[in-house]
Amino acid sequence: MIRGSHPSHSVAAFGLRAKELSEGWQKLLELDGHMLLIGVGLDRCTAMHLAEKRVRLPERIFKRITAPEWFVEKYPEDEWEWDFAPYPDFAELKDPCLERGIMKTVKVGNSTLRLVKLKELIDLYVEYLEKDPDLFYSKS
Repeated sequence: MIRGSHPSHSVAAFGLRAKELSEGWQKLLELDGHMLLIGVGLDRCTAMHLAEKRVRLPERIFKRITAPEWFVEKYPEDEWEWDFAPYPDFAELKDPCLERGIMKTVKVGNSTLRLVKLKELIDLYVEYLEKDPDLFYSKS
């Protein structure tokens, strides 16, 4: 198993392409792969940020989740190791994922494993963001 080097959005992978896949979610998305969430839900799934890059969020939300201009000037974005708030509530997609067969779950001991088709998850999040982004950002 190989774990990526990103401090907050790392990917762990195993198998023949583990090194390549551990460098980030984009490659797994391109390969139409699956991800396994072990003991955590969609609320902890950093891959969901892939969808946010495809959607133009309303200004009222965009202002709340982006850094102020003075901050970006002082600290370039490519050096950030964390995100700005509010953090979207990805867990809102749990039921739609189960209903559409995008996510399968099984209990192992006290933990729930979630096997998720990444491309379908990201496409679903884009669909929901375009319809009602407030569903994910209103609670923050």
